[in-house]
Amino acid sequence: SDITHLQSWSEAAHCRAPAGMIRHATACCTTTANSEALLLEVRQRHHFKLQAFNKWARERRRELGRRAVLLSGERWAESDARSNVTRWEWREDVTLKPGNKAWPDGWRLLWARPGIDLALWQVAQAATAAGIAPHRGYFDQGETIEAMTNPDRDETGRARLSCLMCIYSHQHHIQRAVDTRRELMALVQVVKDYEADTGRTWQQRGPITVTCGLADSAPRLRSIHTLSRSMAGRLETANDTADRHLRTRARGDGALRRRAAAR
Repeated sequence: SDITHLQSWSEAAHCRAPAGMIRHATACCTTTANSEALLLEVRQRHHFKLQAFNKWARERRRELGRRAVLLSGERWAESDARSNVTRWEWREDVTLKPGNKAWPDGWRLLWARPGIDLALWQVAQAATAAGIAPHRGYFDQGETIEAMTNPDRDETGRARLSCLMCIYSHQHHIQRAVDTRRELMALVQVVKDYEADTGRTWQQRGPITVTCGLADSAPRLRSIHTLSRSMAGRLETANDTADRHLRTRARGDGALRRRAAAR
């Protein structure tokens, strides 16, 4: 589906997220309507991709087993926000009963960050020494092996491997990737068209100013524009689905609060 194209700088074939998780992400990650409800939802849950994973994990807890472990790659050196995360924690949002009770009284997921105290150059060196090439998305955005393995380099402002149109990405990194791989133009144009049609911005810092190769041939531009409109229509369908999801959840939360007040 189109949402797989938004998962990373790579082609859709490189996306390994389970199909069910992708479908839920389609409904949750692309919503921009009902801004007040969504702002509340964002404050409560931070990012829609977390909800998508949490739902996927809860639904598959029997397959994951009674001692499931989630490994993730956050590092203290990446940002001020991540400098405060712990080496491990119980992932509260997938715990089925209060207090992170163990099986069989409940189910819990251990969330561990094995590389939390490493610097980028250490991670890059370890990967390359093991014969693992860095993802091409780093190079699309202007990174080099030399820069990534340089122990004296400041990590601030480096290119991130994230969603193609991540709300946190620096636009000069997106521009570099588009200039490097012209086939990404259509995906960027989806967001630019969406901003133009709705008057909303994709990123909090302002509208997308990335250029999509106006010097290209007219047929190519028409093709990009047609694809963009088609994908934007699918995003609108996802918006409607997510709106219904939020309204249903709000009604359920309201009923729970009323029952609690009655007690």
